Amino acid sequence: MAAVPAMGALARAILERHYLLRDRRGRVIESPEGLFRRVAQAIAQPDEEPALAESRFFELMIRQEFMPNSPTLMNAGTPEGMLSGCFVLPLEDSLEGLYDTKRVMARILVAGGGVGMSFGRLPSRGDSPSYPVSVLESLSSDLELIAGGGKRQGAAMGMLPVWHADIVEFIGCKNTVAPTGTTSLFADCSSGLEPIFALVYRRHQAGVDQREVYPSFERVARERHFFSEELMARVMAHDGSCQGIAGVPLDVQRVFVTSHDISPEWHVRMQAAFQEHCDSAVSKTVNLDRQARPEDVERAFRLAWKLGCKGITVYREGSRLAQVLSAAEQAPG
Repeated sequence: MAAVPAMGALARAILERHYLLRDRRGRVIESPEGLFRRVAQAIAQPDEEPALAESRFFELMIRQEFMPNSPTLMNAGTPEGMLSGCFVLPLEDSLEGLYDTKRVMARILVAGGGVGMSFGRLPSRGDSPSYPVSVLESLSSDLELIAGGGKRQGAAMGMLPVWHADIVEFIGCKNTVAPTGTTSLFADCSSGLEPIFALVYRRHQAGVDQREVYPSFERVARERHFFSEELMARVMAHDGSCQGIAGVPLDVQRVFVTSHDISPEWHVRMQAAFQEHCDSAVSKTVNLDRQARPEDVERAFRLAWKLGCKGITVYREGSRLAQVLSAAEQAPG
């Protein structure tokens, strides 16, 4: 049987804060191996051969060949029992309907899930106090309140059809947040479609602030004997990119291309290539640099629509004061 993989300080901190079971006093009572055992046992119960299924599922997780979603890691084998991560909730134009949705949303978010809602059935501003932006602001306040008692920060997506009279106001009050792929830390893999975010960057998450180097880049740098801390600092100061960095061989630069080395157009085209073979929406962030303008965002959205993408997320570097991943540190000297 394979041993439980070694985990970095950040992965362990996230596991302890959000995933490992605690007693009534809030003390951790589970190890990472215990978590994988609990999940494997719960998932295997409906199988015709539960003991064999449990063993196989456990092996998949500890070999980092498969990692279930966060609600499964948090809730499998517990009274909560919620294993799904995403839910679509109705939003009706009535006080009773609104509070029914809020009640269900709270249960889902406390258990670590996320929700999506369409505001299309709500009347426009001036026709009712329950117009889209007022309801969105109310739900946002609920999210902040729920975050204090939930297993992690709540995630909710609001949608409004383009034909709605309040569409411009609605767009103006949203702040798309880029996903960070927390479970990829446990599986030691990429968190999404290529390209990678950066070769050298800082991660601020779960109370841990640390520099990270993309493992494959570090391995090649050491094998080719051009690794140095000074070079890593220069790469980080260059938005995490090795393009044009003296000391990095040209063939390595051609292979290790990062999110900010690629134009927004090709980010969208890459997503569209995956979308063609996927019935569901494809999760990917189109990373924009700090100098991006509103018209750059517009072009990305229009191209995504033209190419048949079912959704799109854009994030302009530095648009939030605190972001989980950052490659904006200056080189020494």
